[in-house]
Amino acid sequence: MSFLNKITLRLRIFLSMLVLLLLSLLITGAFSIYHFYEENEEYHNKRLTRKAVNLISAIDYHFKSIDIVDKDNLDSIIAPKLKEWADIHNIDVLFYDMEGELIRSSSKQILDHKDVKQTLSPTFVFRVINEKSVITKSQEDTTTVLIAYQFIRDSFENPLAIISIPYFENETIPDQDIEFLEYLITLYIVLFLLAVVIAYFLSNYITQSLSTIGQRLSHTQINKNVPLQWKSNDEIGQLVKEYNRMLAELEGNAVKLARSERESAWKEMAKQVAHEIKNPLTPMRLLVQQLEYTLKTEDTEKLKEFTIAMLEQIDAMVTIADAFSRFADMPNSKREEFDVKALLERTIAIFSNLNIDLEGPDGDVLVSADKNQLLRVFNNLIKNAWQSVPEERDPKITIRLNETDENVQIEIEDNGSGIDPEKQERVFEPSFTTKSTGMGLGLAMSQNIIEGLKGKIWFETKAEKGTTFFISLPKKSNNA
Repeated sequence: MSFLNKITLRLRIFLSMLVLLLLSLLITGAFSIYHFYEENEEYHNKRLTRKAVNLISAIDYHFKSIDIVDKDNLDSIIAPKLKEWADIHNIDVLFYDMEGELIRSSSKQILDHKDVKQTLSPTFVFRVINEKSVITKSQEDTTTVLIAYQFIRDSFENPLAIISIPYFENETIPDQDIEFLEYLITLYIVLFLLAVVIAYFLSNYITQSLSTIGQRLSHTQINKNVPLQWKSNDEIGQLVKEYNRMLAELEGNAVKLARSERESAWKEMAKQVAHEIKNPLTPMRLLVQQLEYTLKTEDTEKLKEFTIAMLEQIDAMVTIADAFSRFADMPNSKREEFDVKALLERTIAIFSNLNIDLEGPDGDVLVSADKNQLLRVFNNLIKNAWQSVPEERDPKITIRLNETDENVQIEIEDNGSGIDPEKQERVFEPSFTTKSTGMGLGLAMSQNIIEGLKGKIWFETKAEKGTTFFISLPKKSNNA
């Protein structure tokens, strides 16, 4: 069993093909030899039958020259001609009357043969009369003994006698038949050797792709894997297709894992940064306010400007800390069913100073989501769209709302500068921003919110033409 486990698949296929080919050749050879012997026996049977027919024709011809032929004068009629008939047709002939008794034979030596009967049974006589022609067969060492029985008629067409013709078939194969069998065996050997070569190349061809897959599997990495190519849609093609699918899934999972690890690291750092920033801010605010009330100075206006500036900087740092806190502690979604079109209209109303168009279907477009979280996403994307437009260009923002049987899709398009190709892969990373202000957490937070709702967010951009962000959310019925 351990030996079988060590045999490679290529060798198993090769050996299986050889076994099948060998069995096929053996079966074909056995059938050919069997067919050869069957034809040989049929040949001898037909030859014996022809001899019997020719003999009966000669007997009938002789009987026509005699006025009356009956059982009384039968022996005297056939006695002078029996030796002649036997010599002409190269056979031995025996005559039996209709009671099965031997009348005369062409050779006394033939009577010594064990298969030649002195008397025929009534049953056998009846069989000969009924079947008109009977051939018996017996085996004697390497010789097959065939004996043909037929009856002859008298002048009145009545059964007169039964003739028997022994035929000894030597089973020794003739030289020409031996030569034919040698040719046949040689042909089978050549075919088998040719089949061995073909089976070898076929087994290599079949397992070549499997070997390639094995080698690729041994060098599979987390990413940067090259898919396999297979033209046929057969079993190996299905295996290659599944391997390529697993590669794509592995690389996708690797990307998600890397992003998740980065986000986890950022969230942990954000917690620490927010904590470390907030700790000194409150006492700093109190100290500045206390300084304003207690410090005596001749230039009160300058003191006031100083305290206002300090308080503004403290408030800015609080804003930064709050942003880090919100990114680090994403609240759990509180889903509710609402009209996303109405939410977009209210969001646009907040940015009343901007040129924003909303295109969408008439009527409500329902989704099941956290309204506050989705509002934060819309605010972030509209604000980013506005800030991406150069100062010399009038902002133009278009929001499109589309729905299918399964999804609701929102498009937010701007006419800004677009995103540089080298920066596109990092758009949703924390800390990434193309603006001079901000911490770059808005898009990362938006992606977390949308994916938490089992949706997708992506973008398309063209240099100096603008960027379009797409949001796809499952419809209400899919979120139930």
